[in-house]
Amino acid sequence: MEPRAVADALETGKEDVITEALRTYNREHSQSFTFDEAQQEDRKRLAELLVTVLEQGLPPSHRVTWLQTIRILSRDRSCLDPFTSRQSLHALACYAGISASEGSVPESPDMDVILESLKCLCNLVLSSPVAQTLAAEAHLVVRLAERVGMYSKKNFPHDVQFFDLRLLFLLTALRTDVRQQLFQELHGVHLLTHTLELTLGMTPEESPPDLLPPQETERAMEILKVLFNITFDSIKREVDEEDTALYQYLGTLLRHCVMVAAAGDRTEEFHG
Repeated sequence: MEPRAVADALETGKEDVITEALRTYNREHSQSFTFDEAQQEDRKRLAELLVTVLEQGLPPSHRVTWLQTIRILSRDRSCLDPFTSRQSLHALACYAGISASEGSVPESPDMDVILESLKCLCNLVLSSPVAQTLAAEAHLVVRLAERVGMYSKKNFPHDVQFFDLRLLFLLTALRTDVRQQLFQELHGVHLLTHTLELTLGMTPEESPPDLLPPQETERAMEILKVLFNITFDSIKREVDEEDTALYQYLGTLLRHCVMVAAAGDRTEEFHG
């Protein structure tokens, strides 16, 4: 389905027509990562229509469908401008459950909505310096760190954990201020080391597996990437005794990661 037809469907205002058009577009373009230049203006028009609804509030019964379409268009660098306003980033952060202005996570959050919103944010932060700045100013790292710290207490699906960590990686890789905030203010090394322990099964209550399952391997890789980002600068300065002990322990965890990776190597490229 062409973007012009989807945009036309949105302008009808008929929910059933809109939903069917979005679902068809999502199905046909779920694996699209390059886009026809001849349809660029139509995609921009569709993006602007999507953003208007996003900022006003997506229909509760079809949020995942709308967010999937936004995710597909957020792969197209020519369509990023509508999605990189302060209001749009705030809406996506709210749906992802990581807006600093929101309260605590509800008891039964919609994990599918959270996941799709995280994927949209990852695409935008990866490709847009404006989105990077807005995400830093919105302190998304604070709520992300809070949620990572809840993994031992609440059962978040693998995909949500993975994209939490992927967004943390992108923010710390692309923004020095976020990197420093996670390292210093949010005690990121302690947080992520503990999360890595849980992921590797290296807790007092558990014996670490000889072979790390695929999903845990994926999460461990993201944790290690974030740890690299936030500790790289500290290598250049002196660290106190407590930090030295922590880094030595982290080295032990890294050696364990190498061993389980060698036992069953598995790499997988992600496309948002």
